[in-house]
Order: sequence, then structure tokens, then C-alpha cells
Amino acid sequence: MSRTMIGPAIIVGALLTGCASQGDAGAGVAGGGCSRAALQAAVDSYVAGQGAGDASLMNLAESLSYKQDREPAALESGILAKALNVQFQHSILDTELCESFTEIVDANPEEPYVLGVHLTVADGAVTEIDTLVTTRGDWLFNANNFLAWAPEEDWSPIPDAERADRASLIAAGDAYLDRFSDETVEVPWGRPCRRLEGGARTGNGSPEDTCEVGVPLGVNFPIRHHVVDTTLGAVVVLAPFGGEGGLPDSHLFRVEHGKLRWVHTITVCRDGQACPQVRDGGGFGPPGTDD
Repeated sequence: MSRTMIGPAIIVGALLTGCASQGDAGAGVAGGGCSRAALQAAVDSYVAGQGAGDASLMNLAESLSYKQDREPAALESGILAKALNVQFQHSILDTELCESFTEIVDANPEEPYVLGVHLTVADGAVTEIDTLVTTRGDWLFNANNFLAWAPEEDWSPIPDAERADRASLIAAGDAYLDRFSDETVEVPWGRPCRRLEGGARTGNGSPEDTCEVGVPLGVNFPIRHHVVDTTLGAVVVLAPFGGEGGLPDSHLFRVEHGKLRWVHTITVCRDGQACPQVRDGGGFGPPGTDD
């Protein structure tokens, strides 16, 4: 994963197809879809806008859909209007759907954030922004831990000969989520494998790290949207945790040789909900604390 210092997501519904015109060499690729360069340019414009708290730095479509935590929101009063110190960012790019997903961390001790940003692009312009905004009080939140541990992971491109296809990556992510409601589901656990859930992680960086430490049973994920990056061997599943009306959630997976290697989750808790928190270094603390 890349660490970027600069100064200053959940959409379920109709997917954009053929989202870039073939006449626009910068935005489209032959046969429809988007180029990685066009998607990366859209992500870069978002990061610049988020760093400055100024959405005008983005190449936005005239008709823009903006959501925050799965709910329609006003651009001028949303998180994009707040200048963040983007201390870490990592993106996956789906050239088939013309979509991206980006994790952003600002570990400001006064007001920390971890974001999950889902962009949709058409003809080089951003048509949809849907952002998961987590901060103190959200599920297992600790921006310091996320900032310390995420950059240790290798999300570099998978060699061409070893890349899984789109369907295989989706199947790996879905198996993980299916396990929540059916403990007989075979999940392609890798070893080593590490989960980073909010600010909590499994393992300590050893070759024996495992993600097979259990999941809560009796939880369904009937609504799922997948953003897939075959170059990075990555898929993110955007889904309300537990189904319609559930907590806004993302599960991001890295798959190597058909096995799960890295798992990240970002989960937004509802107002007034006492969600568990994590101390710096990984110890659990009372809701609303991270020290």
C-alpha cells in the first residue's frame, strides 16, 4: 500500500455501463469501461479536494449524486467541505464498472477520521460520491492504529500470470461474508493473513498470522455491491451490515494465489449506539475512547 502525504460508500442500485465514450482517449478504453489512468485521476482530484476541503478541485459531473454513510447528503456540509490531512491513502480501481474505492486516514488527535470513498466516473467526470465516514465512536475505531498498520501491507500489482479473474475475486469476498450466516461455508483463508477492522487487527506480522479467528454468526449480507481490481487482486464489498437498514460497512479483500491475504473493514455506527473502541496498540477500551 502507498503512503501519501499531501497538504491540504455505499451505492446499491443500477450500475453504470459503458461509462466512458470511446472517443475520449483519456477516459475510456476500447469496448467500454474506463482506463486506470482516468480512474486514478478522479481519485487524485478527490484526495486534493478532501485535503483542501474544496470540492471545486474535483472534476464533477453537472448531475452529481452525493451520499454519506449511505444517505443523501449536501456537498457543502458533508465531509468534503472539511479539510483533512491525508496521511494515508490507498485505492482500488474497477475499470469495468468505472468505479473506485479509496481508504483515507487523518489521525489528527483532536478530530481523527478513517474514510471509505466510493467514486463512480463517466466520461472522465465524477458522477457519484458515496463516503463512509468513521471517527471516534464508530466500530473498533482507532485512526492511529490504522495509520500504523495499513502501510505495512503489500498491495502491489499481482504478476500477470498469477492474477485471478473478476468472478474469482468476488467469490472469495462473498465466501467471507457468507460465513456470517452459514458456518459451513468454506472461506479461502490464507496464511499468513491479517484482518484490520477499524483499529483492531489479528496477528502481529508473523508468518503464522491467520484471519480464521471467527466471525459473528447469524448476520446476513443480502445487499452487496462489488468493486473489483484484478490488477491488485482486490475486491471491496459495500453492504449494509445485516441487510436493509444495517450499519454502513465496507469489507476490502486482497487475494493472493486464491487465498485471502489482507482484510480491511470500515463500519459506521448509528448515533447513540455504544460501539466498542480500540486503544492505541490494539487493546480494547470503553465506547468513545481511543487512549
